[in-house]
Amino acid sequence: PLDGQCRAKAVVYQATISDTTDSPSHTGTSEPEVKKRVSKHKNPTKHREHEQDTELPKKPREMKDQGRIPVLKWKILQPARPHQNGRPNRDPCLSEKPQIIKPKD
Repeated sequence: PLDGQCRAKAVVYQATISDTTDSPSHTGTSEPEVKKRVSKHKNPTKHREHEQDTELPKKPREMKDQGRIPVLKWKILQPARPHQNGRPNRDPCLSEKPQIIKPKD
């Protein structure tokens, strides 16, 4: 789902959940390979018992419950600064925040 970039590490990613009426997005960071993070998001979308594991699956599940068909699209927005113990300003969340507050296209 990431155009051959599924092994990328320490990235800020975006998932867009779309159907015919809505297309909200979720922005997050992944320090391990991004495919591992995507997998953690996909499992709860398919299996209701894992629904509380991450925030992203709530919207697709809501769409499914309304009879809508959600489509998830993934993209890498930018590299993230990996966490390094004892080093200030290396929190990956600092890379994510500007993307979250950035106006949507």
